[in-house]
Amino acid sequence: MRTTIHILILLLGSWGWHTGYAAQQCATPDSTVLSSIVRIAGDDGSAGSGVVIAPNRVLTAAHVLNEAKTAYVGYNETFKEARMLLIDDENDLALLEVPTDDLPSLQPGTRDLRANDRVWAVGYPRAGDLTMTPGVLERDDGSTLHTSAEIDSGDSGGGLIGCQEGHHILAGMLRGYGAIKQDGEYIKIANYSASVAARNISEFILVSNILAANGTIDMR
Repeated sequence: MRTTIHILILLLGSWGWHTGYAAQQCATPDSTVLSSIVRIAGDDGSAGSGVVIAPNRVLTAAHVLNEAKTAYVGYNETFKEARMLLIDDENDLALLEVPTDDLPSLQPGTRDLRANDRVWAVGYPRAGDLTMTPGVLERDDGSTLHTSAEIDSGDSGGGLIGCQEGHHILAGMLRGYGAIKQDGEYIKIANYSASVAARNISEFILVSNILAANGTIDMR
């Protein structure tokens, strides 16, 4: 059974996300960090990416699994059936339960990125190999991070990795890319991607914990 919710942005609106800080530089994410990014597939043929955010918990984009009745998470060349725990259509977030074995978790950042901070978009474009694209934060409109890190179909649900106090963090979840309509066709905008901000991911995780504590969803 999956539970669908619509999270109110005001839920955690009092958090001090815009406090200034001195960001420390991080090197390019290594194989350990990248192993937190997994494949997502649906029984309807859909394909996307996901992020291990806690043991046996994987975050992905809700739209990847919109038409799927069963979700699968792939890593180490194996796909495992996952249970859909929680869906937030408004923020395009979905939480899956699946054995993650010894895969490391990537935690959402606790502070906002600032303009021109470095980011890396990581996912499985077109159900192919893992790809990492560097970029910078161009704009934060309060819920969506707009960056110069280019992505493609299949990257949705993957990780926008950033740096906080010298450590790699989940700055956002890849949601989509921009396109313009020209002569009846859509042409992808180069060097652009949109991601769900870490603050919204943290709210989603908090709500899932509250629902689990109240017995609304079974998180065993």
